Amino acid sequence: MAANNENDIVDLDSLPDGALISVRQLQALAQRSRVSMWRDVRDGRLPEPVKLGPNSIRWTVADARQYLTGQTSK
Repeated sequence: MAANNENDIVDLDSLPDGALISVRQLQALAQRSRVSMWRDVRDGRLPEPVKLGPNSIRWTVADARQYLTGQTSK
């Protein structure tokens, strides 16, 4: 099931590694606050997101999978 809306929770198993998911989707999957996720980026537990524009960022599904399974990006 792919997400139709940015707020939908995605099924990562159905998406290719290169697909992109939003901050809100990753927040919902990880059950972490936005501040905690940025702390994880700073500390190397979550890779930097892909910038699509000045106000738009996404993470790859591959990075999200690693983050959710506890594998670090270092």
